[in-house]
Amino acid sequence: MNSSSPETPSVPAASASAAPSDARYFGVSAQSYAALALCALIAAKGIAPALPGTATGIAQLIAVTNWFAACTTQLVAAGGVVMAIRLLGVVFTLPSLGIAFRLMLVPTGLSVIALVTAAATQPLEPEFGKLLTLTALVTTAALIPFLLARPSTRTLGMTLAALALGGALDLVAYEMGRQLAATEVAPRAFARACAGAATLLDFAACLLTAQALTANVRARLRVLLAVSGAVLGALVLGALGSTHTAHGALVLIHRSIETLAARALLQVPALLAEASTLLMLGMAGSALFLARFRADVRAAMSLALLARIGSGSPTGALLSVASVLLLARAVNDPHLVPERLHTNVAI
Repeated sequence: MNSSSPETPSVPAASASAAPSDARYFGVSAQSYAALALCALIAAKGIAPALPGTATGIAQLIAVTNWFAACTTQLVAAGGVVMAIRLLGVVFTLPSLGIAFRLMLVPTGLSVIALVTAAATQPLEPEFGKLLTLTALVTTAALIPFLLARPSTRTLGMTLAALALGGALDLVAYEMGRQLAATEVAPRAFARACAGAATLLDFAACLLTAQALTANVRARLRVLLAVSGAVLGALVLGALGSTHTAHGALVLIHRSIETLAARALLQVPALLAEASTLLMLGMAGSALFLARFRADVRAAMSLALLARIGSGSPTGALLSVASVLLLARAVNDPHLVPERLHTNVAI
């Protein structure tokens, strides 16, 4: 007779490496979603509004571009809403994030989701747009201490801090610019200083992103040189497109850069605003291919940069919340850095 007691089923030692596999509900990777958001931002905020008037006989091209921009924007909004709802349920069950953070995250996340859903049918009032921006900033700021507390994610936290502070200064400068346009009593110099400081913080966020997502100085320099070269080339082509005799393609590049970098009521030198916007755009694309962190963390940083470019819009707020939720889910994973452990994280 076998007197040994039944064996207790063994539980795998660490479910951290398997944890992201529960994200295969929709079969779309976080990287794919970030790439779609990048394409949608360029199409909807850059090419589509810049194309009319660049040449004659392009009515069909304008119609196709507008259709593509509308479709990708709606896909990003719908996918972001689904992803945010799902990740809210996942993040709320993580006790290591603290009850205060989790209780704050649910109402802020749901409010952004509700406003983005409402914006799909009719334009939001300016007050609601301001509320979206503030909600996204508060959500981002709440996660920063968790990232700063861990050495491997400290630079990620510094990057989010630069982006959040830049967004807050932009909001202050915008409100002062609006008051100045209405009453002529707002301090013009202070508004310019806030807008200029926000732009400098955008440059700092790009440098911090390169530092956070690369493993050594050589890789960091390669990324920065490649992105800076592409930005410089785009600025040169844009400058050539501003002449009266420029080719239609150069005119389109010039006008697309202008519309991408446009900031209502913010008094920032055009070249500085365009350079910072293109640099964030380039770093958002490069972040998807850098190999220090796993795929969902790289996608989260890409979304954070894209959210900063689209600051003030419903889609920008949604991308910001999605970035926070992705990072919040990953921040306590003991295998966060080795990319080989998590190559196909899906949302």
